[in-house]
Amino acid sequence: MPTAPLRLEGVSPELTSAPAWRREAYLLLFPLGALLAWAGVLPWLLFALGATPLYLPMLEAIGYRAAFHPIAQVEGFLTCFAVGFLFTFVPRRTGTGPPAAWQMVLAIAAPVAAVVFAWFEWWLAAQAAWLALLAVVVGFTARRMATGRRPIRPSFVWVVMGLAMGAAGSVLAGLGMALEDAAFWLHLVGRGLLLQGLFTGLVLGIGGLLLPAITRGVDVTAGHAPRAWAYALHAALAGVFAATFFLEHLVSVQLAYALRAAISLAVVIGSLEALQPPAMPGLHRRVARWSVWMLPAGYLWVTVAPEYRRAGLHLVFLGCFTVLVLAVSTQVALSHGGRPEPLRRAPWQLVVSCALVGLALIGRVLLEVDPPHFHLWLGASAAAFLTATVPWAALTMARRSGG
Repeated sequence: MPTAPLRLEGVSPELTSAPAWRREAYLLLFPLGALLAWAGVLPWLLFALGATPLYLPMLEAIGYRAAFHPIAQVEGFLTCFAVGFLFTFVPRRTGTGPPAAWQMVLAIAAPVAAVVFAWFEWWLAAQAAWLALLAVVVGFTARRMATGRRPIRPSFVWVVMGLAMGAAGSVLAGLGMALEDAAFWLHLVGRGLLLQGLFTGLVLGIGGLLLPAITRGVDVTAGHAPRAWAYALHAALAGVFAATFFLEHLVSVQLAYALRAAISLAVVIGSLEALQPPAMPGLHRRVARWSVWMLPAGYLWVTVAPEYRRAGLHLVFLGCFTVLVLAVSTQVALSHGGRPEPLRRAPWQLVVSCALVGLALIGRVLLEVDPPHFHLWLGASAAAFLTATVPWAALTMARRSGG
């Protein structure tokens, strides 16, 4: 049975003749993302373990721990995986060329710079580095989708809107910090757009193309060209989604999260077709399908129990974003690496990684609902998350059997 690899017919000669580090951008960016995930989570583990000699130097360097952690995870870990996927997938989907050498250099340097600058509390420099990368990714993706030979899925509007939310959020977060205390709510709006809006847009936009393909082998761009109203509908939904971050701070937290839950649920059912069970063998396909349901589930959690907001958001960050990264990176690395056999079964490395991320999620939820045992749950969650990267790396970074 086919494994629905991301290699597509009609790839451009420019792509096939490019060196591997540009043609297969994930080879560098996926491992880099995993390393930056360690940078963002290891301080929490050392703190929970009471490793004072190791942790205190970090504490002094990252006084704003709550700011450094999300930057390392979003602008480092998740950004590397997102850019690695887009730089690998989009040229094949559109029949266009690979990223230029300078684009790849920036894609590697910018996440590292953002995390290092955040470590030293140079917040403006961190956001400048990340915004430069975001501008390159927007230009790279938009130009290739506009000039490609295949129709654009209407849900791909969410990718553009997600990148826009990330850029706007970065600017608003910085602006809110720079202005008087009365304008600090703008920082909170920007933080939400950056941490939630960016990757929600990427999940819903890329998922509309990818989830039907990897779970059922369906090319959703085949057939008739999409209607104009479909693009307008997704743009409107994404616009309302972005507006909820203002609604959250000006009107009602629960109303804002209820709208996010409803919008994401509608797209998960409609465009991602997540109600359809996988028709192809392979654990990663079921993991990908399961993970996208955690997006509306996390937003619904906050709607029902806003006092446990962080727990609900970790359903989104760990249950959706991180688990989807595991599944999609497995598909990309093994199909492009000439090792499709594990994609037809349940490799133990992926089973262990998913189980550990599940334990990390449970620990993070218990941290919120059982604060007297804060250190225990924080340490257990951080240790499980970091350990999950080891079997994943063993599976995806093993020696390739072909070029």
